[in-house]
Amino acid sequence: MEGFKNFWNQYKGAIIGIVVAILILCTKLYDLIIGCVVIILGAMVGSYVQKNKDIVKEKYKNLEGRMLEEKSSIKIMKRSAIREAAFKLIYSFEIQEPENLEEQIDLYLECEEITDKEAKEYIIDAINGIKQHTDEINNLIKKNLKADWTLERISKVDFSILKLAIYEIKYKELPYKVAINEALEISKKYGEETSRNFINGILASVVKEQIAE
Repeated sequence: MEGFKNFWNQYKGAIIGIVVAILILCTKLYDLIIGCVVIILGAMVGSYVQKNKDIVKEKYKNLEGRMLEEKSSIKIMKRSAIREAAFKLIYSFEIQEPENLEEQIDLYLECEEITDKEAKEYIIDAINGIKQHTDEINNLIKKNLKADWTLERISKVDFSILKLAIYEIKYKELPYKVAINEALEISKKYGEETSRNFINGILASVVKEQIAE
């Protein structure tokens, strides 16, 4: 008997807990108990907020400020602006071929503060795609030049615009009207007076060839 008393005194808390748990499970009262716990927790949270509303407001403002700061750090770019950024990088590579292409792309994105995911993916794809298909793109341009023209005679601005537009038409299947219009807009901003007609003529010939295929 003395041994039972000692056992009971030592483990009564655990035994009572087990018995209560069994009763709850057997009588399906656990939903009610969980509901009561949720209500009590809700009341406690509400009470805390009521008593410490100034602190809660300050914490909420800080959280909201951090969220807005993170959101503003990602600059969403329009596709025309993305395409223009890609053109600039292509042009810079025409001026001087990079030793490490990947490093130069990363450096350019960082310097231009381009954080938009779509913009980064487009630019990386365009640069790598043009590099991969350089010979085919150059041959298409060369084939559609006037008889007395060579690739070397084309200005680096016009050449860069043509490369990007042809890559999009031939390898990305961008609607040719969109590709040509975007190319002409870039040429208007960065090219010479003759650039628009020259680029339009080359791209129109390339498109005819693509349609014929």
